[in-house]
Amino acid sequence: MGMKRTITIEAPEEIALLLDRYPGLKKILEDSAITLVKEKMFKLALADELTRDTEISEKEILELDKEVKRSLAEKYGISSRH
Repeated sequence: MGMKRTITIEAPEEIALLLDRYPGLKKILEDSAITLVKEKMFKLALADELTRDTEISEKEILELDKEVKRSLAEKYGISSRH
């Protein structure tokens, strides 16, 4: 895995209290955060690679943004303002 670094995050007080009360949760939180960050980094790297040579206008980006938000709102049953 290589060298490790410490990253500090801010969390709501309720989470801090739970971590104090149940120290085993810290490992679960760390593992979950690492997995989530890796997934997000992979998606960002993939998006960068896929769009490296793409010329896209700001208007097209805004249209895609609206479509993605609308689709997610529909998928999760959230009312969309767009």
